[in-house]
This record gives sequence, C-alpha cells and structure tokens, in this order.
Amino acid sequence: MGKVDYFVVEFYAGKRTFYPGEAINAALCLKVNKKLKLQGLRIEFHGEAYVHWRENVGEANKSYSNSETYLDTLATLFGKDLGQSGDDPVLQPGEYSFPFQFLIPNIIMPASVELKHGHVRYWLKGIMDRPWRFDIITIAAVTILKYVDINIPQLLRPCQKEEDRNVGFLCCVSGSLSTTFCTDRGGYCPGESIRVSTVIDNKSKNEVVGLKIQLLRIIVLIASCGTATHWEDKVASISKEGVKPGDTLVSQLQLPVPSVPQTMQSCSCLKISYLLRVI
Repeated sequence: MGKVDYFVVEFYAGKRTFYPGEAINAALCLKVNKKLKLQGLRIEFHGEAYVHWRENVGEANKSYSNSETYLDTLATLFGKDLGQSGDDPVLQPGEYSFPFQFLIPNIIMPASVELKHGHVRYWLKGIMDRPWRFDIITIAAVTILKYVDINIPQLLRPCQKEEDRNVGFLCCVSGSLSTTFCTDRGGYCPGESIRVSTVIDNKSKNEVVGLKIQLLRIIVLIASCGTATHWEDKVASISKEGVKPGDTLVSQLQLPVPSVPQTMQSCSCLKISYLLRVI
C-alpha cells in the first residue's frame, strides 16, 4: 500500500460476536512509513440482508432479488468530516490506533447467516480518505445473534404426532400401522440433543424395515416482487431398527443438534425454520 504498512480493525479482547444492545469496542489501527496527507479516517458500520436466485420461466431465465438494510452508520475518527473545508491533516511516520465504539440498536434484527443464494451480513468498514487518490479500505466482519429464550412455555411443551394408516394396496390391505412420535420440548440450541420417544404398532403382515428421524432446515427466499422459492436440506439424522409384523416397538432416541443458523422469521427477504421428519 505504498506509504501504509498495514490498516486493520482490531477488536478489544478479540470479541467479534455480539447481541442487540451490546457495544462493539474496537480500534482502527495503521502504520505509515512516510508522511501521509488525509482528508479523514472513517469507520462505517453496515448490516444488510440480500437474496438472489434465477429460475427458468417458460423459455426465459429470470432473475429475482431482494435486500433490506439494518445498519448504515459512519463516524470520523481523525481529520475532517465529509464535506468539511480546510487544510488536510498529515500523519507523520509511525503507528496509530484510533479507538471507537458502536452501540448495536436493541431492536429485533435477524442473526448473521451465509447461504448459497443469500445472506444476512454485518461488517465494519475502515476508510482512509485520501485527497485526489483512491481510498484505502479495510473490512472486518462481525457476527450478530439474537437472544432466544428456549425456556418459555411455548418452547418447553412437548411436540407429538400420531398417525394410523393401512399397509398395502387398495385391493389387498395387509393390516394397519400406528405410529406415535413425541419430542421432550419444542426448542433447542446447537449442542443439545432432541429426545424423541417413538411407539410403532405394526399390526400388518409387512415388516417395517427401518426407522429414520431427520432434522431438516427449511429456507425460504422472497423477492422484492413477492415471488418466493424454498428448499430444504438435511442437517442431522438418526436410524433405528425396524418392526416385524405383529410387533410393537417402543424406543427413546437422541438426535444431536449440530451448529446451524438460528430460526429466522424477522427478515423480509429470508426465512429459516426447522422440522423433524420421520421416514
């Protein structure tokens, strides 16, 4: 970078993960090896959601996109404010550290996430504003999560599903299959395990060859025109032996929850939810 040896954002105590209402404490650090004339040193704080995908519509390939801005803040740490007149200040050779603090608004904001066709992203942008020359820029990503209280009554209640069906074809039904599945509660954090209780009553003449429980992530993208697309992917699964004809299987399974993005419903561009599927 010529006269500049380095230009970085350094976070106090290395902390780069935050929650709404917390303060980001950091410093814009640089080292110059020659006199450097500047208009100003600035720091920006940005937050946005963005989605983009393409679909074949008839013979055309159509593009869809949407975006939403959550944060767009600027502060001048050294030199002149934007548009301010007067002489440009000069930095002498040496190392410099310009501390700053940004208070994250204590409002509902979607958590950071990176996906194939979109993201929710928060970042700091340091700008070395030089007169009549290209600016020097440094970028530092931060992660913002939302507080989730999984101890509220709604999430502490067990979830249960029951199903009865006939096994076989219409003209040759071989009997009935009754299944009951129940989780210990409705909300979980990564690193915890979902405890699933299963009761399978196989009154048919066919063997249930196996049981598989899958944790699925459902992603919905919403374009600015209102068009939406969605897909699901498997993030965890567990298998169990089957049930012979006439037998009843009662079991307790534990499905570990991996490190996955938080459930997201507060973003107008991007929704994330999770469900259990039993197959």
